[in-house]
Amino acid sequence: MFQTILFDLDGTITDPGIGITNSVMYALKKQGIEAPPREELYAFIGPPLRVSFEKFCGITGEAFDRALHDYRDNDILGAKGAGVFSGGVLWGYGSREELLGAGADRIFESPADLGEFLLQDPEA
Repeated sequence: MFQTILFDLDGTITDPGIGITNSVMYALKKQGIEAPPREELYAFIGPPLRVSFEKFCGITGEAFDRALHDYRDNDILGAKGAGVFSGGVLWGYGSREELLGAGADRIFESPADLGEFLLQDPEA
């Protein structure tokens, strides 16, 4: 079915701290907001991004929508921009709502669910 598979492993297999905090700093910079020290941004790991951007930065409404878009640059949106299939997993940091909102083509409940999908016979 697929000739090439790319995995974004942050939060699933690898430590996502640097990647997530870099993305938050990037999104804040694009909004003209100076980011707090990296140590404070580790609070973004885990809770939904909407909650974190509002609680820690006071960003809501349309400003949140812009910040979220900037945060998610070269992930699900990157796949969409490249015209390739994208899947999100629920055993990492993203929620179903976030992944669907970003436009994931499919959501995988478990590693077994992903494995079954990748191994399925396209002729069946």
